Amino acid sequence: MRSNRYIHIGILLLCCYSMQVYGWQPVPKDWKTLSRQLSLLAKDSLLTDSFRDARIRQLVLAYTNLIGKSRPPAQVLMDTAKKKPDSVFIVPEPTPERIIIYTDSVQVALLKKDIEAHALKGMYAFLYVLVFLLLTIATAACWRLVRTPIPVLALAPIPAPDSAPALIPAPVPPAPDPAPIPAPDPPANAGQASFVSEIMMTAGPRKKFMSESGADKDLGEDICGFVATADKIGVWLLDGTSDMHCLRDPLNGREYFSSRLLAQYVGDGLRKAFIEEGNALLPMNEMMVTAIAGVKKDWIRMIKGLPETEQQLLKKNIRARNFPECASTLLAARLFLNGTLEAYRSGDSKMLIFRETPAGLISEDSSFATKNQESNDRIFFRMVLDEEGELDIICNDPGHEIMHREGIRELIAFSDGIGARTEQALKEEYAVNGAGTRRRIITDLQGTADDKSICFIQIREKS
Repeated sequence: MRSNRYIHIGILLLCCYSMQVYGWQPVPKDWKTLSRQLSLLAKDSLLTDSFRDARIRQLVLAYTNLIGKSRPPAQVLMDTAKKKPDSVFIVPEPTPERIIIYTDSVQVALLKKDIEAHALKGMYAFLYVLVFLLLTIATAACWRLVRTPIPVLALAPIPAPDSAPALIPAPVPPAPDPAPIPAPDPPANAGQASFVSEIMMTAGPRKKFMSESGADKDLGEDICGFVATADKIGVWLLDGTSDMHCLRDPLNGREYFSSRLLAQYVGDGLRKAFIEEGNALLPMNEMMVTAIAGVKKDWIRMIKGLPETEQQLLKKNIRARNFPECASTLLAARLFLNGTLEAYRSGDSKMLIFRETPAGLISEDSSFATKNQESNDRIFFRMVLDEEGELDIICNDPGHEIMHREGIRELIAFSDGIGARTEQALKEEYAVNGAGTRRRIITDLQGTADDKSICFIQIREKS
């Protein structure tokens, strides 16, 4: 703090000195004062010669004018002869003639604006010093403000009266967890009914003994499955035709052309269609055509990726009219919770449907309960050569039938591998005693050399 005071005092002294040098001295009222000021100017080494001469003339002129107004200018005169830089010669008692000569020289200097020019430069210099002084003071004040620590005041809470609200707000409680996104509205009958589904399957005996060359070590060709959603269920049952070509990749032994593989691929295509939004409500015949077309496309790509030796062998057999073929029956249905049923069949698999009445569950007649010569067909895949001699696959448009019914409560789909006694029990006894019929099916000897698949779909009301 003390050093800052010294700096301020020094700056003020510098400003005062500048005021004295650059034109702020009082006008001298007697010869002694003028003589002292002129001596100081002559001896000041900081001044230039031109500025020193101009300032001397300015002081003498001011003094002459002051004296001339009050009394005759016979008291003072400065020698106007050329002077050295370090001295000023003062004549004690000038004559009136020398006063006139000096006055004329001063007037000539004024006409040449010598004095005004030097005075103007002095004024500019003074302004520069003044601006520097103000900036210095402002900088010192800012520096002191920055270095001075700001005291922290501890404010005690002001108690508010009971009738007035508190001045200090109460702590804000944490925001609650965001509400879960509401689920879409369920169907009108959701929560009142649901699907009960069951599949019973068993593989038949292998067509070749395990010791024989080319024996099939995998299970049978029946493919059965279902996909249930909130308001509908899709079911499929396919039976691959036995004793047809079964081709495998010679490098890894993987099967790439067979009836079992065809049934599996078509069943997987139906599964995807039942769960896709764009295809879930397609008519059953369009859904089946779309699934078959997808399988054909995948198989052509797979065959063209076989080793070259395998492709050349296939082409040789095809040119010799030995066409690889495979086939499968097709059965698929879609049942809604409101009892709407749509079904598709091509082949000898069957479907039984049941309706709920006040008297109980009854079987409903339909063409799907027996073989229908118009739909007793299947999907066939045949490997051929296209016009460019490359491997290709062609397929038929299988004969089929479509069934639409309303108010259906249960359905049973089964392949042709089940025995005659099991089929008769399902048709005649299941509606009266469903649980007993199921137990009987488990213990019955089917007596068929084929795969057996049964799928039960039931709409059960909640109590």
